[in-house]
Amino acid sequence: MELLSIGVKENNEEVKNIIKNYFDKSQIDMIEVDFEDRFYYNLYSNEIDEDDINIYMKDVFSRLVSDIIVKVYLKDIIFKRVFILCKGYNRDEKEQIINIANGLLEENKFTFREKNVINTEIADFLEHNKDILVDGFVNFRLGFLKNIADGIIEKSIEDFTAEKEYKEFIKILQYFIDIQEPKLDLVNVVIKKEEYKLFDKNNKLIESEFFTEIMNELVEEGISRDDLLISSLITIAPKKLIIHADDDCKNKDIIKVLQNVFSDKVSFCQGCNLCTLQLPLKKEK
Repeated sequence: MELLSIGVKENNEEVKNIIKNYFDKSQIDMIEVDFEDRFYYNLYSNEIDEDDINIYMKDVFSRLVSDIIVKVYLKDIIFKRVFILCKGYNRDEKEQIINIANGLLEENKFTFREKNVINTEIADFLEHNKDILVDGFVNFRLGFLKNIADGIIEKSIEDFTAEKEYKEFIKILQYFIDIQEPKLDLVNVVIKKEEYKLFDKNNKLIESEFFTEIMNELVEEGISRDDLLISSLITIAPKKLIIHADDDCKNKDIIKVLQNVFSDKVSFCQGCNLCTLQLPLKKEK
C-alpha cells in the first residue's frame, strides 16, 4: 500500500539518501520514479495497520519532510542568502560563514518555535494529501524560511567574527612570546577551578605575596585571573610549560588559549605532587 509520494526537482541524491537513512531496516519501502523534470520517492508498506497510517502521516512522515527541508532546502537558501547579505566579505570568508551556518543546522541550533512551525505546516498538509512536491511546498507555504536563514546567517557572522578576532588575539600573544627572552626554562601551571598557581622546575612557588595582592586588586578592577595568568606567562616566556589540571578544568577556555599561544611548548602532567595541591594555598604564619 502506497503511503506517501515525495517529489523533488533538484538535489535528488541528497533527498534519496535522507529517506533511505530515515527508514533503514524499517517497515517502509521506497520506489524511485524519474518522471519528466522531477524525481519521485514513493513510500509504501504492507505491514502497517490502517489505524497507524494517520500516525505515520502526522508524525513520522512530517518529521521526514521537515528533515529534507532543513538539511537540503534551508541549506540551499542559506547559501544563496550569504552571497546577498555578505557583500562586504571576500569569497573565502563567505564560504567560512556558510560552513558555520551548515554546522549550526546540523546541530539543530535554531529555535524550537521555528522547527515547530515547519513541522506543523507539513503535518497539516499531509493530513489531506498523500503526495508532496517539496520545491513547491517550500516556495508557497514556507516563505518564512528566508527569515530563519537570515537569523542563522546573523549568528554565523557573529561566530565568524569572534573566531577571527580570537585568531588575531592569539597571533599578537605569540608575537610577544617570540620577542621575549625566556626568564625560566620551565613553568608548572596548576589550575583548580577558578584558582591557579605557578611553580618553577623545582616545584618552588613563583608568585610572591606582593604578586598575589596585585592579582587580587586587578580582579577587583575587572581584569580576570585568566588575563593575569596569560600576562604573567608571556612576561616569563618559559621554554616549556606543563599544565596540571583535572578533567573538569582541561576544557576551560584558558587552557585552550595557552595551548594555542605556546603550542609545542605545552604538555599536560598525568599526575604528580603538584596535581594534588589544594588551592588556594594557605599562607605561612
